[in-house]
Amino acid sequence: MPQNQANDALNDLQSSGLTDAKIIGQAKEPDPKIQIFVN
Repeated sequence: MPQNQANDALNDLQSSGLTDAKIIGQAKEPDPKIQIFVN
C-alpha cells in the first residue's frame, strides 16, 4: 500500500491500543509494498 495509507493504518492500529504495531519493509520500485506487522 502507498506510504501515506500505511501511515494512516499504523496510526489507527496504534490508537486502537496496538502500540507496538510497526511498519516493516520499504516501498520499492517497481513493486512498492509496505507491510504492517503487529507482534
